[in-house]
Amino acid sequence: MPASPYSSLRILCFGASITAGFHSFGLAPPHPYAHRLQHHLSTSLPPSTTLTVSIDGVSGDRIIGGDYDSRLRRHFPAPSPTGKGDGGESKYDWIILQAGGNDLASGHQPEAIFVALTHLWDLCAVNGAEVLALTVTETSAESKLMRE
Repeated sequence: MPASPYSSLRILCFGASITAGFHSFGLAPPHPYAHRLQHHLSTSLPPSTTLTVSIDGVSGDRIIGGDYDSRLRRHFPAPSPTGKGDGGESKYDWIILQAGGNDLASGHQPEAIFVALTHLWDLCAVNGAEVLALTVTETSAESKLMRE
C-alpha cells in the first residue's frame, strides 16, 4: 500500500437530500454516501491515517435563497476581528460539495446556479479546504418547471 500524504484526513460531505442519504422516495431509512466513502477510505489508507468523515446534508436546501452559505460558514473559523479573511484554516482537508439539484427543480437558471456554486467553492478554498464538486444527479422525475 503506498504511503498516504496525510497523517490525518478530514472530509466534510456537504449538500442537501442526497448528502443526507435520502433515497427510495423517503420510504427507507437514510443512507448517506459518506458511510460508504468512509468504509472504502478506511480500508484503502494506511492504518496510521486518522480518518474523519462528517456529514452536513439538509433535504430541500438550495444554494439560491437557501441556507447553503450560512451552513457552510459554520464549518469554518469565525472571521478575524479586522474583517479581512477568515480567522484560520478549515477543520477539513476536503469538502465534497453536492448542490444545484433543488435549485434546478425550483426553476433557477443554470447560469445563476453556477455563479452560486462558484461562491461556495471559493469559500471553501479561501478557508484552506480542497473541493470535490459533485454534479447534479440523474433523476427520472419530471418537473413542469424544468420543461418550460
